[in-house]
Amino acid sequence: MVVCVAIIVLVGSAANRSLAWTSDNGDGTFTNPVLYGDYPDPDIIRVGSDFYLATTTFVSVPGLEILHSKDLINWTIAGYALTNFDISPKYSLIGGSEYGQGIWAPSLRFHDGTFYIVDNIQLVGTVVFRSTNPAGPWTMNKLNGYLFDPGLMFDDDGTPLVYNGTGGHISVALLDPSLNSVISNTPAFTMRGGEGSHAYKINGMYYVFNSIYGQYGVLSVSRSQSRTGPFTTVNACNSRIPWTSPHQGGIVQLANGDWWGFSLTDSGAVGRDLWIGPVTWTDGFPYFGSATSPTIPTTNPMPNVGMLKTPITHVANSDDFKGSKLGLQWQWNHNPDDTKWSLNGKRGGLRLETQLAPNFTSARNTLTLRAEGPTCTGIIKIDASHLQPGDRAGLSLLEQYFGYVAVTKDATGQRIICVVNKNGSLRSPSEDITDTVDNVSAQTLWFQVHCDFKTTKAQFSYSADGKNFTAVGDDFPMHFTLATFQGERFGIFNYNPAASTGWVAVDFFRQTD
Repeated sequence: MVVCVAIIVLVGSAANRSLAWTSDNGDGTFTNPVLYGDYPDPDIIRVGSDFYLATTTFVSVPGLEILHSKDLINWTIAGYALTNFDISPKYSLIGGSEYGQGIWAPSLRFHDGTFYIVDNIQLVGTVVFRSTNPAGPWTMNKLNGYLFDPGLMFDDDGTPLVYNGTGGHISVALLDPSLNSVISNTPAFTMRGGEGSHAYKINGMYYVFNSIYGQYGVLSVSRSQSRTGPFTTVNACNSRIPWTSPHQGGIVQLANGDWWGFSLTDSGAVGRDLWIGPVTWTDGFPYFGSATSPTIPTTNPMPNVGMLKTPITHVANSDDFKGSKLGLQWQWNHNPDDTKWSLNGKRGGLRLETQLAPNFTSARNTLTLRAEGPTCTGIIKIDASHLQPGDRAGLSLLEQYFGYVAVTKDATGQRIICVVNKNGSLRSPSEDITDTVDNVSAQTLWFQVHCDFKTTKAQFSYSADGKNFTAVGDDFPMHFTLATFQGERFGIFNYNPAASTGWVAVDFFRQTD
């Protein structure tokens, strides 16, 4: 199969040019999702005229991503709170892995000039990050207690409180003023299946949002005059479509006094994307949309942030690797081995030395980036001339049932292979070769994968000239599973089950829709 040449010409026309989903329609309206990719467990705050968003990143490194916006709709990456997992060898893919674990459910707040994030790290417990700059650096301390899906808030007198719990049993933890320890954790209220607390103090009342997952899941809000209740609960936001379930969300107030709500939505293989919509207050309760129809509308007027027009921006999704550091859009799969990769500076190019690993999911230094909906195409250009026999280097879709297209060599020559993990194991993946193209002599190669999240199908392909692409393998079925807990991610990799001195040079990565 030959892929449309027009796509390739457009992709190669500028160093960082890309097409992508943009929520801002440019006419004073926006269309959900605001972020059409995997941005789970979002928490959003406003500080002056700036909005900040924290999201779950699991085992990706760096972790705990912070985004910035001026209007709630157009976002860019500000930085990360966690530089690496200095916890267990498994976070470095040594002696095992931690897929589906890592860091999750951040609660972001700003108080007295400092940004705080309370969340959980598997094998550590509940931690507090703090910084005076959302771009970092951040420091971290561990709390002396486990607070599941924490919802941090500061009371009117500055007392730090954390609503927390799962299975519908929500408690409120009292922290010391420095947020270094838990003084008490008192039951507050019980509700059916609630978790993922987001807490606020508004006009003398305590408000706690919780998600209740199910076929027709809801985002609830509970209100009380006291920290510990009694609380009255209503449904603040209902499902638009069965099993999409609005959850892990809350509200944020604009400078003009308007309130807006945000929530993740389950969107299949792309992951859990971000939806935002206006909030209406009725009888002292905030409802997404309206009390009679509490849902997030698909299309809305832009939030009134007092600006004539904010620039339409998009989270970076392409790279020519010409910087002295990797772009903020990139995250490694687990901790990288920093001695085995490098950038070529202004000339551009990423060098990945061959990793010794029995299989793809055990190999370090797989560089990953979100795949985006509703459709997208990822493409890399590589120089394979320095690979050694047995090396496998290429482009993947990383999830439990991963797939990839790669170049590999042996004594008989060089070939292109398409690989699918049909058994679904992450520890001992099957890595079934579903297609092979023999006698490929070109050392400069382009690998591409087109993702259609409406059909949950992807197609891998390769090219020897960057213009004419040939499909390898059948349609690849994309998934979202709890084993990795992440939507499909592009991955650039190079590994070998045997020792190797090989390496691959990656000229660029482009993502378009």
